[in-house]
Amino acid sequence: MVARVDHDYRRQQLAQAVWRVIGSHGVEALTVRRVAQEFGWTSGAVQYYFPSRNALLQYAFELVQRRTLDRLATVADTPSDERAARMAFHQILPVDDEIRAEAEVWFSFLGLALGDAELRQVGQRGQRTVLDAIASAVARGQRAGVISADLDARTIAIEGIALADGLCVNAMYRPVDLERPTIVAIFDRWLDGLR
Repeated sequence: MVARVDHDYRRQQLAQAVWRVIGSHGVEALTVRRVAQEFGWTSGAVQYYFPSRNALLQYAFELVQRRTLDRLATVADTPSDERAARMAFHQILPVDDEIRAEAEVWFSFLGLALGDAELRQVGQRGQRTVLDAIASAVARGQRAGVISADLDARTIAIEGIALADGLCVNAMYRPVDLERPTIVAIFDRWLDGLR
């Protein structure tokens, strides 16, 4: 009997190899060949799934976004309106190794997206979806009375994402000065100011 191959799982594994290459060598060193070496495959085997470097990059970028959205979806399922906004924002803060690694990849891709229209569209689509999910969580917080109803939920989401992005960049480049508990405290202080 022939074993069935889970192609989506293989694509995800290859995307994670992309992330490791970027983390170790930088985005400019990313090639199909280097990803193949990282994964222990031949370039031809990788090209079966991704015919070009750009296809590989696009999928890896989309996967980072999908993971963020999956975490945000768990927040949407929580019955606690009082904690929804805080929980949503914490899904984009570099408070654990997984989110920190994804943030490093995300910011690397953003640099590439400046010069690549397809990657820019992927980034913009993902950012809009994240913004919508967080704005929805903020609106839940407003209904629960933990965030002022006089404020615009979408504007709060934009401000919070901007603050989270700034904290991510500082955490990546100043890890000694900005530890994880400090990141959470800074963010929560801002959020508490919205009562």
